Amino acid sequence: SRILAVAPIALAISATSAIADDGEPTKRHAASLTFSPIHLLFPVVEIQGEFAVTPRVGVAVIGGIGQVTLETSSGDSTLTAYEVGAKFVGYVLGDFEEGMQVGLEVLYVGIGGEANDGDETVSVLGEGLALSPLIGYKIIADIGFTFEAQAGPSLVFVSAEADNGDSKTELSILPMLNLNVGWSF
Repeated sequence: SRILAVAPIALAISATSAIADDGEPTKRHAASLTFSPIHLLFPVVEIQGEFAVTPRVGVAVIGGIGQVTLETSSGDSTLTAYEVGAKFVGYVLGDFEEGMQVGLEVLYVGIGGEANDGDETVSVLGEGLALSPLIGYKIIADIGFTFEAQAGPSLVFVSAEADNGDSKTELSILPMLNLNVGWSF
């Protein structure tokens, strides 16, 4: 009978412990460190660190490095690729622990190396800037495992040049998809 009397009190205490004095959920995790398995297909390793500014606002830094293949008429060349970016995310439903996100990602990508162009080898340099409004969802399990999915249109500014005088500049709209997994602390 003592257990039956204590059980409702324990349940009420555990339920209210998840709510702070101002009615906001308490922040169990302050940061998420994730990577993008999709980028491994290039192969590029992309890592993202997101920090909870408030329970409903997150700011992330993004970095990546790897290689991409450039196909030419005389064969394939492997170029070094790197990326640096930032992301601002608001949780419109839920919070940093689990919720629907809206935000903006800004990502700079650089590519460089040497490519074989028929009779000659040329140095190639390409760079791009992507501005991507996004909508997504993030889930952090109690033990810290984190999954995040985001999508949106990406306005992409791209410029490429080679030391043989060839160059190209382009502006396009492409789909953006982030599927990240990792851990939150």
